[in-house]
Amino acid sequence: MKRILFLITSLGGGGAEKVLTELLKQLDPSIYQMDLITIYPGERDRDVPSYVKHRIVTKSKGFLQKIIVSLSYRHPKIMSRLILNDKMMRNYDVAVAYMEGVPTSLMRYAYDGIKKITFLHQGTKKSGFITEYYHTVEKAVEEYEKFDKVCFVSDEIKDEFEEICGKSENHIVIHNSVDIDSILSKSNEQIDEKYTTEGLKIITVGRFSPPKRFDRLLRAAKRLEVNYDFEWWILGAGHLWDAMNKMKEELDLKSVKFLGYRDNPYPYMKSADLLAIRSEERRVG
Repeated sequence: MKRILFLITSLGGGGAEKVLTELLKQLDPSIYQMDLITIYPGERDRDVPSYVKHRIVTKSKGFLQKIIVSLSYRHPKIMSRLILNDKMMRNYDVAVAYMEGVPTSLMRYAYDGIKKITFLHQGTKKSGFITEYYHTVEKAVEEYEKFDKVCFVSDEIKDEFEEICGKSENHIVIHNSVDIDSILSKSNEQIDEKYTTEGLKIITVGRFSPPKRFDRLLRAAKRLEVNYDFEWWILGAGHLWDAMNKMKEELDLKSVKFLGYRDNPYPYMKSADLLAIRSEERRVG
C-alpha cells in the first residue's frame, strides 16, 4: 500500500481546496494510505473522507493562526521541522504540497528520503506570485528544484511559470479532476433562496481573496445598475469578506447579494442565467 501525505494551508472555500477533497474521495483507500495536514481549520474539513487521517496544526482562528502562518512564511525551515518532523515523514512514500506558497516552502525542507511533489494552481504573470512571495526568481527556482515533480493544473500555468523560471523535465500538467455525475446530482438539490428579479439572474462563486478582484466585480455591478434589471448572487468566503461587504454598502448596491459559503453551490448555479467567473490568475481561451 502506498503511503501518501498531503499538505495544504487549509481546506477553505477555494477551488484548489475543493479539488483536493474530491481527489481524496476518488483515490482507492485499499491501494493508498492517505494522511492530510492543514495549518488551520477550513469550511471543507467536514468533506474529508473518514479513512483519511486529518491533522490540523492549530484549531485556533485569529491571532495564533496568523502567527503560525507568518512563521511558516518567514522561517519555513524551522516550522517544517516542527510540523513535518523526520520521524513522521519516514512513514510515507510520497509527500504532496498541494498548494504554492507556505505548503511548498514547508515541504521543501522536509525529509528528503521520500518522493516530494508540489502543485501550482495559479498563473504567475498577473498574480505576481513569484515576486511577491519569493521576491526574486532565483529563490523561486531554488525552491522548486527541490521537488521530484512540479505539477501544474493547466498548460497555460506551466508555460507562464517556465517563461519566468525556466523549463525542467520534472514539470508536468495534471488537470483538476471533475466528477460530472456528482455535480449533476448535487445540482438537483433544493435550496431556500430564490431570485426576486424578473431580469437577468447572475451568480459568482469564489474565494474572497485579492487575486479574484471582487472589487472590480462590484464596480461593474454598480455601472450595470444604471441601465439594466438584474440580481447578482455571490457565494464564497475568505479574509476579504468584510472589506467587500463594506464596499458594497459604500457603493449602495441594490442588485448584489452576498450569500456566504455553501457546501453545494451547484443548485445555485443551476437557478441562474449567467455564471460570472472572477479570476486574475489565469486567462481563458
